[in-house]
Amino acid sequence: MFLKTTLFIFIIIVLIPAVSFCQGAGDEDIPEGMELIEVGTVKLVVPEEAQVKQVAGLIIVESIDQYVARAISRMKELLEKMELKYQGLENNFKKLEEEVEGLRKEKNASSK
Repeated sequence: MFLKTTLFIFIIIVLIPAVSFCQGAGDEDIPEGMELIEVGTVKLVVPEEAQVKQVAGLIIVESIDQYVARAISRMKELLEKMELKYQGLENNFKKLEEEVEGLRKEKNASSK
């Protein structure tokens, strides 16, 4: 009886904290597009780049409406930058076409 009690106490004292430690050390499954952040001692899974505030002990994650509005605004800015780059590339391409056409005309004129 004493041996069983000692063994039981040993299991509780040694194995349960070890199991708890191993569970905390493992990688959590985080869905794509989400990230794990730590605010104080609290871990949260939130959308990537979501704004998180801590006010008077409360952890406030921005609403989905705010997140989507901010994401769309960033996408619009990125699209505008891409359009400007595209226009610049298009202008460069037109200049190259004109130069090639000019070189062809010079070659044809010199060969006659």
